[in-house]
Amino acid sequence: MTSDEAFADFLAEYAPEPDPTVRTGVIVALVAIGCVYYVLWSFIYGKLFRKAGRPFWQGFVPFLNGFRLSEIALDNGYFCLLALVPNTVSIALKYFLPGNLSLFLRLSIGLVPMVYGIWLKYRLAQSFGKRTSFAVGLILLPTIFHLILAFGDAKYREPPTPPEPTEDELRENRVNEILRGLNEAERKT
Repeated sequence: MTSDEAFADFLAEYAPEPDPTVRTGVIVALVAIGCVYYVLWSFIYGKLFRKAGRPFWQGFVPFLNGFRLSEIALDNGYFCLLALVPNTVSIALKYFLPGNLSLFLRLSIGLVPMVYGIWLKYRLAQSFGKRTSFAVGLILLPTIFHLILAFGDAKYREPPTPPEPTEDELRENRVNEILRGLNEAERKT
């Protein structure tokens, strides 16, 4: 008797087939927990969006809420693609590259969403006027610290816009461009 057959006999004897009603109950409970989790996070995002001057309902729309959160924290919503693209690339690498090289690249690419998440939480804390220690809390205990951020007294601070260049800076830039053009022309001749 092989080890597989012995294991199958063991399972047949000591691990009987579960009752279908128990299996259905577990599935229903997991779906209910997932729905509660989704609604909780949607309310959290909605409150954060309202504080940032965006509509509350955007917290309930998948992918749009990630885009808006990235827009609030990082000033550019398209950074949220950093969380999606590596997973797609990782799946493609699994099928097109052999063995260990594929595994190494997939693990390396898998770090991108993790770094993006840490960066997002850090900048989110900054955009609501919180310290780095609060950002660490957002990373390690996200539900609690997002609730504090959403329902607390934190105020959203618009990201600072760069100042317009002065006339002297514009003139200096034009002079530098002309000098660079002259230097390149001398090198060509």
